Parts: sequence; C-alpha cells; structure tokens
Amino acid sequence: GGSGNIDIAQVQLCAGDVALPFMPKSFEEELRACQRYYESSLSVTPNVDNTSVANMGDWTLPAVGTTGVSVTSRFKVCKRATPTVTIYAPLTTSPAGKIRRSDTGDIVSDAVANTDTVGNNGFLQITATVVDTKSYQFGWTASSEL
Repeated sequence: GGSGNIDIAQVQLCAGDVALPFMPKSFEEELRACQRYYESSLSVTPNVDNTSVANMGDWTLPAVGTTGVSVTSRFKVCKRATPTVTIYAPLTTSPAGKIRRSDTGDIVSDAVANTDTVGNNGFLQITATVVDTKSYQFGWTASSEL
C-alpha cells in the first residue's frame, strides 16, 4: 500500500497452456502495423499546428467545371480497409476540406478525395472548386480505424 509508479513493459500474452518465448517487434514493424490504420502526409497535427508546407502536395488544378483532378497519392502501407481520406490546407488552422493556392496563399474550400478513387493503397483524384488554373497545395490523412 505505498505510493509511487509501477512500470510494466515487454508483456506478451499467449493463448493456451504453453508460454512462448518473448518476441519483441522492431520499431519499423510496430510503425507498419499502426500505419495499416492511420497515415498522414502532414508533418504537423491537422488544424492545430499547420505551420509548414513540408510534405504537402503541389499540383496545378484546372479551373471550375472539372469533376476531379488526378493527383495519385500512394500510401506507405496498404490499409486494413478502404480508408477515409481527409484533405487539409497548409499554413492555416482552418477546418478540413480545404486547399491552399501556392502563389497567393488563398484558401479554397470544398476539397475532397473522390471516394470512388480511394483504395487500400492510395487515392487518385481530388475534387476542389477553384476559380482559375493555378498551383495548389494540400496534405491528407487516411484513417481506416475500427
């Protein structure tokens, strides 16, 4: 009944009556296992600290009237199920679903990954309402949480 902290580490549970030898996973194995459920092209937390354009795509999008823009973003790890892809603009704390015009920094709304082009390995298109053919930047997250 004293006070303090108890740390428990390197635990392995085995089904059945026989204890198997402890087999720790490497950092790379754990990261790949986690990325099956969630991945981000962003180097910062979306909508919180978008202070960098690192890891943002930079695409030339056509003017209004198109149904989608090919961008081809591949995931590092195949997802466990078709993920939900969310688009984010860099250098802003604006809500999801926006992209940023590279030359002026203007934020454009209504940007989504086309759901019919999202698969376990990546996505092929986004749809965004843009007023002219310019270069735009965005990042994405892909979640296939349970």
